[in-house]
Amino acid sequence: MKKVWAIFFILLGLALLIGAAMFWADTLTMDEPPSLGETIRDWLTTLAGLGSSLAGWISLLKPKTDKPQEGGSRTVVMDKGQVVTGPNSRAIRAEGDYYEGGTHIHLPKESPELHDTIGFIPPFKTETYIHRGPIEDEVRAFLRRGNGAGAIVGLHAPGGLGKTELAKRAAEDLKGEFEGVLWLEVGEQTPEQVVAALLVRLGVQLPPGTPYEAQKNELHARLRGCRYLLILDDVRQKALAGLGDFLPAKPCAALLTSRVQQIPGVQRTFALDRMTPEQAQQLLEAILGPEAVAAEREAAERLAARCGYNPLALEIAARRIRQLQGLNRPIARYFELAAGRFAELKMDGDARWDMERVFDLSYLDLSERDRARFRALGAFHPSGFAPQAAAFLWGLDPDHDEDLAEARRTLSRFINLSLVKVVPGEQERYRLHDLLDEYAARKMEIEGGAEEANRRLADWVEKLFTDHYKDDPSTAPEVALEIENLRRAMEWASRQKNGSRLAELVHAARNWLLVLNLYDVWGQMAEKALALGISEEQARANVLQAMGDVQQFRDERDAALASYQQALTLYRAVGDRLGEATTLRRMGHVQLAERQIKLAEESYITSLRLCKAIDDRLGEAYTLRALGDITLYYDEFSEARKNYEQSISIFRQIGDKVGQANALTSTARLNIVEKKTVETLESDLEIVIELRRQTQDAGSLGEDYLGIAVALATIERWDEMEIYCAKAESIFDNLTEKQPLLQIVHFRNGIEHVKKAMAHLEAGKRKAARDLLQDALEEFKKVGDFLLFKWVERLIAACEE
Repeated sequence: MKKVWAIFFILLGLALLIGAAMFWADTLTMDEPPSLGETIRDWLTTLAGLGSSLAGWISLLKPKTDKPQEGGSRTVVMDKGQVVTGPNSRAIRAEGDYYEGGTHIHLPKESPELHDTIGFIPPFKTETYIHRGPIEDEVRAFLRRGNGAGAIVGLHAPGGLGKTELAKRAAEDLKGEFEGVLWLEVGEQTPEQVVAALLVRLGVQLPPGTPYEAQKNELHARLRGCRYLLILDDVRQKALAGLGDFLPAKPCAALLTSRVQQIPGVQRTFALDRMTPEQAQQLLEAILGPEAVAAEREAAERLAARCGYNPLALEIAARRIRQLQGLNRPIARYFELAAGRFAELKMDGDARWDMERVFDLSYLDLSERDRARFRALGAFHPSGFAPQAAAFLWGLDPDHDEDLAEARRTLSRFINLSLVKVVPGEQERYRLHDLLDEYAARKMEIEGGAEEANRRLADWVEKLFTDHYKDDPSTAPEVALEIENLRRAMEWASRQKNGSRLAELVHAARNWLLVLNLYDVWGQMAEKALALGISEEQARANVLQAMGDVQQFRDERDAALASYQQALTLYRAVGDRLGEATTLRRMGHVQLAERQIKLAEESYITSLRLCKAIDDRLGEAYTLRALGDITLYYDEFSEARKNYEQSISIFRQIGDKVGQANALTSTARLNIVEKKTVETLESDLEIVIELRRQTQDAGSLGEDYLGIAVALATIERWDEMEIYCAKAESIFDNLTEKQPLLQIVHFRNGIEHVKKAMAHLEAGKRKAARDLLQDALEEFKKVGDFLLFKWVERLIAACEE
């Protein structure tokens, strides 16, 4: 009103001044001068015009002031946007009653007009959506209750699991139950940017330069008492630092999606897993059609597993397969393309359909040091790694407490960012999430560090297996878990065409490859090392010895003896007495299996002498057990028992459970052959079975059972023999290497020949019996057990009497 009156007086003054000016102009043209009264009138009109105009301008330009309140109180009813100011007041923007400086301020509840961005939900990205199971129902139930904030985080990868799509579906389904939906893609925004963006979506425009505290207050005031559904998509570290600045209170509901797993201030975290095989099949069928998937069911299953059951990767694959329509087997063809190439998981021209670009979002958020550390993890096998191994690859000292703690802190950061996960089990191990192992390896190749990381991995496993050469899974279970990383290191050395390095790795792990029955790996790598060439005589001797061990296991005895002889020559040339003693003992094993009893005895005696000379207690124990077999062959039962007991004592002293179990089995066989009874068999094997369980050595337990079956056969306890033969067969059937199963076949064939020969012998048909026994002997050569030779030779001698 004051402005209106001020303008009125200004206009009135201008009118009076104009009138006065006209009066004065008239006087200039008059024949007679104006009278005194006319002159006074003109002056009064001029002064009145000037005064009126001046008063109006003063009123218009005068700043507003409030009278100070002097005691007491007053009630002010404020409209939307009004403020009360004064000496005892401050700016207030809230709802309800409030007392400030003696003034009772009443603010009626605001009902802001909805901005057109309220209710906006981004369009769905996927062509088809597969329900993700119970987690979807849990998310919707939580949001309906309006219980504050929840978060969807990924379990198996930082991106591509469908967190955003799930949030879109939930928002679309629930939007009718809220006053409005506020959707904000957060990304790299700071809390200040998030607050400002939410105010814009609420239709609030604040003056430039409004303090951040005032913006936060305005946001919370606008949300208070309302029932909005707030969706904050892709919340990252920057925004998490000020999460409380913009999360609404009840009855609003908020849902965050994030690649970060540990989010403070949320009431519930929903961990979104990868798809199940059934959900993956549904997705492929929805895009490609049920008939197309059914026609290539096996290829589709392999493809889903190759994609890590990641929904984005699966949808990319399905889109690529559609481009191959017209081929007879498009799914199988794309699988061939994508099987070994992570780069194939993309659609050209669209970053949203590129797994590498999706993973880049998390990778680029890392510091430069953490990027280098993340890349290096790509050298490990997908089965995982120990924190000590990670520390070693990162140039830290795993034996130094602070360095190892630093490695664990880095792994903790990676876990929180959904880059790394814990491997379930008793040992502390970690692994990169699905597909990220390929992504990290690719980054390592592109950005550098592959050569260094692979070299360090080879150094790590070589030292680990060397340090634990005399251990087994019962004493060093963590070492057995590194077999796949050992294979990775061997494959790298092979690609580098470094025969000497490959030879070092094969030699370092020789005892573990033997204990774990990994003869295929052992043989392949030994052959590659020899083929690549090994300049050092010592390393070449080691690999030749390993090659002989594998050939012996494969029942290639002539080749094994040749490899051992070459190794023996090299060991003697370089003066390696331990290598010489070990090779002689293993030559003795082959000679014994070949019925070259005298040669085997000579090899064992020479080996034992060398072991004692160099104080090789482990070698001494193994050789004593072998000499026990020789004396058992000669029916020198007391000498055989003495050798076995001495070997068991040494094995116990040095803690070798594998050797102890081997010698105890030999003692059980001795008891059967000497006493012609099975009365103590069960108790004899009780400790053996427990030791095999502790060392996780099922293959050797199968050999134990077969050895007992052989001993039982020599005393013609057929029923018990078949029980233990079946036990051995059951174990061998689960092994990758099928050579032991062939031994069962040859053993049973030989037994059938022996039984028929016995029947002929009783009937007086000596020649027919002898022929059958010769056939049995040929079968038993494949088994290689000296007790069978001794038994059949006696039966043949009986035919000739």
